[in-house]
Amino acid sequence: MKNGLPKDTTLSKTALGRWPLLGIALLLGVAELLIGAAPIAAAESVDGVTASVKQPVYPVLIRNEHGPLLRVVIEVAEKQEVAFRDLTVSLAGTDDLGDLDSLALFFTHDQEPFSPADPVGDPQPPAETVTFRSEQPLRPGKNVFWLSCRLKDTANLQHQVVTSCTAIATSAGTLKPREDVANSRHRIGVALRRHNDDGVHTYRIPALTRTPKGTLLCVYDMRRRMGRDLQEDIDIGLSRSTDGGQTWEPVRVIMDMGEFGSLPQEQNGCSDPGIIVDRQTGEIFCFAVWMNGKPGKHQWNDDGSEPGFEIGKAAQFMLVRSTDDGQTWSKPENLTRQLKDESWWLLAPSPQSGFCLADGTLVMPVEGRTGRERLATFATLMISRDHGRSWSVGKPAFEGGNECQAAQLGDGSIMLNIRNDHERFRAVAVTKDLGQTWQPHSTSRNTLIEPNCNGSLLSVAFRAAQGRPFADHTTTLGDGQQHHVLLFANPHSQQGRTHHTVQVSFDDGLTWPDSHHWLLDEGRGAGYPSLTRVDRGHVGIVYEGSQSHLVFEKLAIIDLLEPTRRHASRDVWQREVSREGSEYLERRWQSPPFGAQSFDLNGLRAGMGARQEPTVPGVKLTKLKVGDVPCEWVITPDADPDVRLLYLHGGGWVSGSGGNYLPLAAEISAAAHCAVLLPDYRLAPEHPFPVGLDDCVAAYQWLVENGPSGASAAKATFIGGDSAGGNLTLATLLALKDRGLPLPAGGIAISPATDFTLTSQALKSVYDPIISSRTMPEFRDRYLPKTDPRNPLASPLFGDYRGLPPLLIQLGQHEMLRDDAIRVAKKARADGVPVTLEIWPGMVHVFQIRGLPESREAIRRIAAFMNP
Repeated sequence: MKNGLPKDTTLSKTALGRWPLLGIALLLGVAELLIGAAPIAAAESVDGVTASVKQPVYPVLIRNEHGPLLRVVIEVAEKQEVAFRDLTVSLAGTDDLGDLDSLALFFTHDQEPFSPADPVGDPQPPAETVTFRSEQPLRPGKNVFWLSCRLKDTANLQHQVVTSCTAIATSAGTLKPREDVANSRHRIGVALRRHNDDGVHTYRIPALTRTPKGTLLCVYDMRRRMGRDLQEDIDIGLSRSTDGGQTWEPVRVIMDMGEFGSLPQEQNGCSDPGIIVDRQTGEIFCFAVWMNGKPGKHQWNDDGSEPGFEIGKAAQFMLVRSTDDGQTWSKPENLTRQLKDESWWLLAPSPQSGFCLADGTLVMPVEGRTGRERLATFATLMISRDHGRSWSVGKPAFEGGNECQAAQLGDGSIMLNIRNDHERFRAVAVTKDLGQTWQPHSTSRNTLIEPNCNGSLLSVAFRAAQGRPFADHTTTLGDGQQHHVLLFANPHSQQGRTHHTVQVSFDDGLTWPDSHHWLLDEGRGAGYPSLTRVDRGHVGIVYEGSQSHLVFEKLAIIDLLEPTRRHASRDVWQREVSREGSEYLERRWQSPPFGAQSFDLNGLRAGMGARQEPTVPGVKLTKLKVGDVPCEWVITPDADPDVRLLYLHGGGWVSGSGGNYLPLAAEISAAAHCAVLLPDYRLAPEHPFPVGLDDCVAAYQWLVENGPSGASAAKATFIGGDSAGGNLTLATLLALKDRGLPLPAGGIAISPATDFTLTSQALKSVYDPIISSRTMPEFRDRYLPKTDPRNPLASPLFGDYRGLPPLLIQLGQHEMLRDDAIRVAKKARADGVPVTLEIWPGMVHVFQIRGLPESREAIRRIAAFMNP
């Protein structure tokens, strides 16, 4: 297979040249790794007045009076007297103007957050072009306007609203912002529960499911007095929809412990509902945790819940049932003694939905505490084999986790996706015996990012349409057969509960391609999501978003399977593959990659060790030794000798030389105006780890105090390298930090190898036309004959990046090391390091040396990183 393509699949130059969607470059230090985030339009100016337009990714919601669509900022220079006169917007491209009731414009002065306090002119009826008129003075500095819409209750949940600002008239002249945006579409959803609906202060913790009759049921906390967790006056509420989520019946209270024990409502709170439907009987079970007494306590902290079973000491595991499709519910039943180990401090339902296996077994996620300590927690499953008459709890899947959700995989095993309060990555475990034993998944604690928040996992079966292109951008399944994907929803951030996103995996959770990240809401909310199947063609999600306490959206499965056409960051750029790049890739696919047949070390050394002369005019080359390590300075005429880059060559740690990299070093020197030092670090197997790394550290220490003309302190230093040299770049940074040595201003890792455990699925699934995955064990065994492959100085994926300087990581789409390098980018970002991650469409391993237009552009971006 090529890049996951069937053997009979071919790619034409035309097809390759039309892959702009695969290229993303995002500044992880500023925006999260997502698809769909807020684009910013270019600004124009007249006579000291500048306008810019931003369209944040927010849903527009039925039941909300205001749905923010776009923000206009008019900047006025000091001492200018300017008045606003009118603003014209276009709704061309909106699916149905009949979905809208009205449009309104608001002035928020110098404040960027939306506020409807100061309307500009009168609300306008929807039309393809709408103009708002008002004579309004503008102050020097920032003047902010917001366009908002109100939807009709009948607005179609599959429709979107498209807006753009076409003209702004001021007394200084007319501005025509050029909107260079990748996404100006706003999905329509429902404000399912809002602040103060039915007199309830806060709605939180949704769990969504569907009954055999197709009815949608959403349970949640009704926090009557305030937004805080237990202990408080909290009941379990239910919203019910019989038309796929378009309309919802009035709220039902299905669990309320009243004034049990003669204690007030605020000392009898129920919270964190979980729900499951028996597909064979139609019976519905809703679980929740109940606290009695303990004012001011929390069941997850200290003695808010205690060992034993006693009401008033231990939080109780409660159940209500419905046998009429969720219309009426039983009185609460107490399952604490049946389920909870007496020594546990807490057992509670996970606030999500469970599922029913083909044999009728009910599978429900649960969570608990084994001690007083904050991380003495666990996540697991409970099951019922007798249609809910009795339940049993499995063994802990992950200690230190809590809220979780399960899904069945293609091989029949069950995956549990777990909130992980150890770090800001999801924990993932798999069981083949219904929770009696567990194995950590290869993506556990290293792939799916989170801000420590609940997440939702759902397995979705679908039938691929005959001949329809499938999810990996290129494959056509054409078989009309049944397939399935996993969906995962959470706030896709490690900083806060923002960027509410749905991701898609086509390989049972081994990979979650960036091309299939659907950003629903970039704003801040409480963050908890819950997914369910709505009907054959749709899934539904309820999440705690920025526009309502609980938001419902209905997503077409066919849309989720397609690569999104929206790229996700304010600093994102995208480009098509050049003609030369497409032709190069086709040529590479005509011959096998290195190592596909055999590992020829002598041949590799002959090729990678050959000296290549630079082509940049006037370049000066100076050979020297740093200790016993041969090195060579490369400096072009306009370069600053006191801005220095240590560049570490590739070659699998067993081959390569600085002389082979003279052309690339000269091009970087010319673009970045710096001096480049190329060390010939010692190679394995004659000199195994850490000899080569020690040479790199020594060369960097020398470079700090010595330049091309002799001893002189550097003004700025950087470390960079590719492939094995990219690995050594990251390892050198980690070693410098570990040894307390001065750090450079930045690190540049091109196609770096980052994980010698060789467990990445990409080593098997990504076709790399440059180097075969068979070579990786060969390189490892020669470089690390006696070293633990998880040593972070050998496998930087396992490093601690706290305190390191900014990183630039450049990758090609078609390289087997890609996914491991992405994980490093996420790891470093989680550790607080600003990371620029670039994944280049159609490109291969170390494409920077290929002389392509993409090669030249990548070098320019390296220069920009070094000269911000």
